[in-house]
Amino acid sequence: MNKIEVKIIKYSESYATKKRIATFTLKIPKFIWGHIISHRTLSRNSASSRAIPAKRIRREVLYNPFIPIYFGENKAGMVSGKQFSGLKLQLAKEIWLLSRYIPIFLHILGEKIGMHKEVVNRMLEPWLLVDIIITATEWKNFISLRKNVAAQPEMRYIAEKIDLLLNKSTPTILNTGEWHLPFILENEKDFDLETKKKICSARCARVSYSLFDGNISDIAADLRLCEKLSSYGHWSPFEHIAQSLAEKERIANFVGWKQYRKEFELENGGDYVD
Repeated sequence: MNKIEVKIIKYSESYATKKRIATFTLKIPKFIWGHIISHRTLSRNSASSRAIPAKRIRREVLYNPFIPIYFGENKAGMVSGKQFSGLKLQLAKEIWLLSRYIPIFLHILGEKIGMHKEVVNRMLEPWLLVDIIITATEWKNFISLRKNVAAQPEMRYIAEKIDLLLNKSTPTILNTGEWHLPFILENEKDFDLETKKKICSARCARVSYSLFDGNISDIAADLRLCEKLSSYGHWSPFEHIAQSLAEKERIANFVGWKQYRKEFELENGGDYVD
């Protein structure tokens, strides 16, 4: 069963330039992450295996494992042959699922002897689905490459879903100076702008409203996390929040939109400060 999810959570258009910006949340197999980060027009964050308790990771792999969407015949080259069918397809799926039990057993042993989750959780990543967030103004290159028949089947499925949602969804029109703010709830819209930007940054870092222990975040927790991110120099979550510009100016990887990240003097690490 295909458990990949693609959702558009915020879609905005500049009234002045007609440039659009879209933020998606995805649930994808962990190995696809490398295909995503190769596209530098995309701002992206993912839930980290280092941050999630070992028991929770193990439960996901046991009861909600990733299963490839295409089991193709072996042949030369990077692209597999025709899809298995019948008994051979069933056997291929069973082999994939059986292969996770030895790593699960070793994962339990590693936890028992006190191995930290940043190490022990890596054992289970081939079967792990991970939550990620992506924001971009430029999508054409990503979609044209990843919808191609030569792309990894799971990556092609994701690109097709993103393309479909971009074409069928209606963006919110924002005036110059207004902000694209993912993860802001209806009852939070009256908060002051700076608070909303900080809340968004924290939630983008987690890729959801939820804390890593499964509880729903509150404003105080979000503000604390935002402060921690900025003090440590973790700026990537600040890229998903963006301000509409009057012109189609390119700033970092966005066109017509300026990332919240760019409001912080040391967001580049301090290398270019006089």
